[in-house]
Amino acid sequence: MADKPKVYFSRTITPEKVVELYGLLGVKLPGKVAVKVHSGEVGNQNFLHPDFWAPMVGQLHGTVVECNTAYDGERNTTEKHLRAIAQHGWNDYFDVDLMDAEGPDLELPIPNGLRLKKNFVGKNLAKYDSMLVLSHFKGHPMGGFGGALKQLSIGVASSYGKAYIHGVTVPENIWTADHDQFLESMADAASSVVDFFAQRGGIAYVNVMKNMSVDCDCCAVAEDPCMADIGILVSTDPVAIDQACLDLVYAATDDPGRDHLIERIESRNGVHTVEAAAALGVGSREYELVEVEQGFPSRRASEGCTGVFNVRRVACRFVRPRLPMSTRSLPSTTRLASSCASKEIPRSGPGNIPTPTRRAPTLRMAWATYVKRTAVWWAHSPSLWEKSLPTR
Repeated sequence: MADKPKVYFSRTITPEKVVELYGLLGVKLPGKVAVKVHSGEVGNQNFLHPDFWAPMVGQLHGTVVECNTAYDGERNTTEKHLRAIAQHGWNDYFDVDLMDAEGPDLELPIPNGLRLKKNFVGKNLAKYDSMLVLSHFKGHPMGGFGGALKQLSIGVASSYGKAYIHGVTVPENIWTADHDQFLESMADAASSVVDFFAQRGGIAYVNVMKNMSVDCDCCAVAEDPCMADIGILVSTDPVAIDQACLDLVYAATDDPGRDHLIERIESRNGVHTVEAAAALGVGSREYELVEVEQGFPSRRASEGCTGVFNVRRVACRFVRPRLPMSTRSLPSTTRLASSCASKEIPRSGPGNIPTPTRRAPTLRMAWATYVKRTAVWWAHSPSLWEKSLPTR
């Protein structure tokens, strides 16, 4: 029986700890390294800023890579996205490559895909020999959560490719496709990127469980974090690292915001992306969690082991039933609109933990954005939004 993939985990969240944990993987990403980050939608307060990633990217001499989005905002065209990248300071720290700044897209085959048989990514992906995927683990209005698999799929996809995944091969159905099929399409797209680099120098993954809101970094108006920070995870297996993050969320039973994040994940059937990716052979949901902690100096000194790390190995996977969820029967657009509209409503009880901070400004901003985007994104007349669909 093959060994379970290792996921290294630390509860200390610092740029230096990212570098340390990466070193424990014992892998060397060769050649020209693409470093996939989330550049952060303008207005979002939760994304991880470039200074946090600087030591890790610097060690690999990597190039930060991104792709344009497929929805209205400040990153859906090359001109606007480059402006957002500069505004957020990415150019101050790194060389940045907007991989789909110019077409045509690079087409990756998916011969055994569940829903997709091809994936469209930024053409500049072909310039790189290996990849480091840096993910901010948090909730997501459509996928339930965002981690390594979402970065591999939606993150690496071109603007057209994002609509192709969301629409399950029909970009015009970007917001109305069957939801579980969309999740399976994300798994398909992730598998194509993994296969692409398997023939080159491979991929490594870092997930940071910090600033965990129910909303993605792609939301200009996002809820503030609802859970306390948990830690940093690294692995060479994207399925294992995302499963480990989910398990750590469920294990945080004393966190008052846990149920709010779990409600977001379960109401979107988020675990299904992990299930589908495992079925495709992208990785394993069975893993070995290796927790790495540095003790307090005084205590370590008294034990005669100053500077020695305590490593605890835990083989784990929590298996949860696939729960019936009323919101899963709603169209994707309805769920997304409901998510954004619900930000200002004070809630209580399991699965509805209110966010206490920034409530008043979030209400005003969420309502204004909801009204604006309803007219553009969620109009049911195709003539309104077909014109703005990304083209290859």
